[in-house]
Amino acid sequence: MTLRLLSRPSADGAGDTVRVAGASFTRYDPEDTSRVTSSEVRVPTYPKNLAALRAKGEVLLLVKVGRDGTVDDVFAEQVNLRVVGKENQMRQVRNEFARASVSTARSWTFRPPTTGKFKDAESWNVRIPVRYMMGERTPYGTWEAYIPGPRERAPWRTSEAGADAAPDLLTAGGIYMADLDEGPRLLTPLGG
Repeated sequence: MTLRLLSRPSADGAGDTVRVAGASFTRYDPEDTSRVTSSEVRVPTYPKNLAALRAKGEVLLLVKVGRDGTVDDVFAEQVNLRVVGKENQMRQVRNEFARASVSTARSWTFRPPTTGKFKDAESWNVRIPVRYMMGERTPYGTWEAYIPGPRERAPWRTSEAGADAAPDLLTAGGIYMADLDEGPRLLTPLGG
């Protein structure tokens, strides 16, 4: 389970108000033959022209995997940043992270499902989070900046399944079926 907590100063200035702003119960099992898993997924290289900015962020890729396990298409759905800058700098960082991720993803290969209800599909849509950092890790339990980027829809995407998912909460290193909407979920709406 992954939660996004949002902290804001309280109206009376006496502290902060913290609320759950996002939740994900999605998991990735690389041995699951009923879902798309990785065959060869190479991590994108950090863009050299962003090194001076020490930018951090995540790119949420939507990858269309063909029957042979190759990438039919790839799209950067959202680029979230972990640093604040001027609007034009943040736009440049988002564009560079998206470009590097999409370019690398075009060469990835996957193992299509061989069991289960999705094994005979024509293709599969998977979400893959790609994290960019400059070597440092944020210690567990430490608050960090989160500047969500605009969420866009891939041109080939026709299904609404999973449209309300929180893909920005997926754990880096996983491959998540985008059209699959099963498993645990919250019983009450967020922010209520």
